[in-house]
Amino acid sequence: MNCLKQVYLGFVTSSFCVSAAEMHLCRIVHLCRRLSDRKQVIIKQIPMEQMTADERQAALNEVMVLAMLNHPNIIRYYENFLEDTALMIVMEYAEGK
Repeated sequence: MNCLKQVYLGFVTSSFCVSAAEMHLCRIVHLCRRLSDRKQVIIKQIPMEQMTADERQAALNEVMVLAMLNHPNIIRYYENFLEDTALMIVMEYAEGK
């Protein structure tokens, strides 16, 4: 992932699937450090190549909704970009207790 490596340094990756029958709905989440300010961020990777048109639209809608939200109790959205055939959504990292 060239773009990911140029702007973010990833060091932990996790993945989850909605169901085994819907493997194309799997998401990969990267815990990364933004190189510009060394801040930890989450990058959610959404593979788009096997999605239906409706599923692609839902992913794009997610980005639009995240971009509109601005509240201290909601994870902050930073940006999105395409990496190969995946939509990458960069969001605030909230450390668990």
